[in-house]
Formats: sequence, structure tokens, C-alpha cells
Amino acid sequence: MLTGNFHFTPPEKIEQLLRKEGIKVENNKIVDFNKYFGTLKKN
Repeated sequence: MLTGNFHFTPPEKIEQLLRKEGIKVENNKIVDFNKYFGTLKKN
């Protein structure tokens, strides 16, 4: 989920920037998140 979108004006700006970088976004979520950002490790 794009939780930081409220930091941008307009809030849709983060989605526009991600798409410009070639990252697919659907329903306010990054498609294939792990492909671009890896996996989160648990301690």
C-alpha cells in the first residue's frame, strides 16, 4: 500500500512517479513489490 502518499501534493503524485520509473501500481499497491524492493527480513 502506498502509505506515504499523503506527503505528496497531490497525493496521487507518488503513484505517477513510480509509474514513470516503470513500477506498476494497481489499487494503491505496487505490483510485484519484492521484484523491486526485495523481501522484508524478520529478526
